[in-house]
Parts: sequence; structure tokens; C-alpha cells
Amino acid sequence: MKNEKTMKRIITFTLILAPFLCALNAQETHARNLTISIENLKSEKGNLLIALYTDETGFLKDIYQVKTLAASKGEIEATFENLPQGVYAVTVIHDKNGNGKLDTNFLGLLKEPIGASNEIDGRFKEPDWHDAKFLLTGNDRDFKIKF
Repeated sequence: MKNEKTMKRIITFTLILAPFLCALNAQETHARNLTISIENLKSEKGNLLIALYTDETGFLKDIYQVKTLAASKGEIEATFENLPQGVYAVTVIHDKNGNGKLDTNFLGLLKEPIGASNEIDGRFKEPDWHDAKFLLTGNDRDFKIKF
């Protein structure tokens, strides 16, 4: 009799808890979109290299996803779709000469503009992971990067 009551309690508790666990699991697997708006380009030469990173050790080296768009005046948008929840950082390089990389001069100073998530201005140095990182959670997210 005692075992029967215990078993009923376990079953009742499981039935009550199951919908909450299913909802939590659904939230974890929900795909999110990240839209980057780029503004105030000074030149229409070259391309924009929009890179998405997922960790500190690979920041500015190991790109998770990248989009390449022709540079143009006005607002330019790029969307990364179906992203899992997590920590990310975004950089946008205005690759004026179209060589696919961020150019520096002989002193190591940047020759091409770079911007990053969280309104990081990269005019004088490359952005840092800790400054550029953000958490992408339950909803879609938008960023503006101004040059």
C-alpha cells in the first residue's frame, strides 16, 4: 500500500513537471536570427566582410560564419539565420581593396575601418573579445555598426 502511494506521487509529479521540461527544451533548440545594420561608410570601394565568432580563443582568427557584401552608401543589412543560443561577437571590416583581409601599415596600424558588436570603434586597434561579445538568447537580435 505504501509503495502504491509513493508510485502515484512519482507519476503525478512527473506528469506535472513534463510540460515545463518540454518547454525548456524547446526554448534551447529555438533558432535565432541576428541582423547587422552597417551605416556611414565613407566609400563605396571594395567589400564588407561581416564575421561572426563564437569564442575568445578563435576571435579574429576562426570565423564561425561570414558574409561578404559589396560596399555601398546608405544602410546595409546582413542576417545570420538559425543560430543556437550562445555567446557571439561580430566584426565588420570595410575591405576597401577587396583582398579579403584587414590591412595594416608597417607600424601595425589599421589601414581599413573595422567595427564590432556593442558599438566598438576599431579605428585605432582591433576589437577585443571581452568588449565585443554578447549573449544571444530567446529572441532575434539586431545590431547597428557605424563607421
